[in-house]
Amino acid sequence: MIATRSIWIPLLAFVAGIAMAQGVYKWKDKDGNWHFADQPPPGQKAETIRVSPGHYAPASELSSPDMPLTLNILTPEPAMTAAGDWVQIVGEFTGPPDTGVSVEGMPAISQDGRHFLARAIIHPGHNDIPIALTTLDGRTQQRTITVNRSDSASPHLRLAADDVCGLVPSEVAFHIEGIPASMRLVEASFDFNANGVPDANIKDVSQHPTYRYDSSGLYAARAAVTLADIGDPAKVEQRTLEQYVFCGDRAYIRQTLIFLYESMRAALGKKDVAAALRVFASDRRSEYEHLFRAIAASDADVTKQLGTLEDGLIMPRTAMGLLVRNENGASHGFPIEFGMGNDGVWRITQM
Repeated sequence: MIATRSIWIPLLAFVAGIAMAQGVYKWKDKDGNWHFADQPPPGQKAETIRVSPGHYAPASELSSPDMPLTLNILTPEPAMTAAGDWVQIVGEFTGPPDTGVSVEGMPAISQDGRHFLARAIIHPGHNDIPIALTTLDGRTQQRTITVNRSDSASPHLRLAADDVCGLVPSEVAFHIEGIPASMRLVEASFDFNANGVPDANIKDVSQHPTYRYDSSGLYAARAAVTLADIGDPAKVEQRTLEQYVFCGDRAYIRQTLIFLYESMRAALGKKDVAAALRVFASDRRSEYEHLFRAIAASDADVTKQLGTLEDGLIMPRTAMGLLVRNENGASHGFPIEFGMGNDGVWRITQM
């Protein structure tokens, strides 16, 4: 049976490798939260925890952090003119595990390590849209694309998806929006995965056909739309609309989270406090700094005493897992939480 403990009882719950002569202090604040450090605050009643070294195999080898960063924008084309108040940004990239993509300082959708999808707000006139790759160790590559907005360019007719991001299997509903008041829908034929085979047809704009995506990847959904002028039915207009949909893979996200956790564990094994802290969200690092420095000052190898990351709840931008450690025939579980920052990089948010 797995016994769980409060998520405010963090890394020290696993650390059995600080030498007997090395103490770590534990105390509870007025709000009931536990804190751990190599020295207690002045006047604070604290409990000294002493633990003995364990014997575990060394941490597993991690992927190289030196993989090159490359960034390629698929759409929109440079200096294109668009109507409406937003455009989809779609591209390809390469980089080491946990490379993040951001567009205008917000995380893009990317759950396969190859493609990304984002929506950028555009204003009338000239728009420069910054796109950045960021790695866990702080390397970056940036590009800027230009989009010109002209509201007189064409009607704001769009193929819209109720959800452009999901984890497979994912069922997505589509609809046509922005039909001019002077026009009516005659017919729309949908090809949801751009394979050239129609998947659905509608003749009423209130219909929202759905499609189930069973494989992860970036999909270009298309609709061939026929409109007729209400005042002159013989006047017909045909348009082809496109909407990208990204379907992520839980297995890939899990691999990313394992890489993240293993990076922290390997850094602790090397006594590299700065690298271990870098794996945490910036607003959480101060909570672990004193503890990590105490570990670095000891002679113990704690790399295999931190538990194994098991499956948990995985969503496109947040995840919760369970760290499991077997001790004396019993399994103990401790929650760990992850989140994607504004730079698109996954980090530990609580442990």
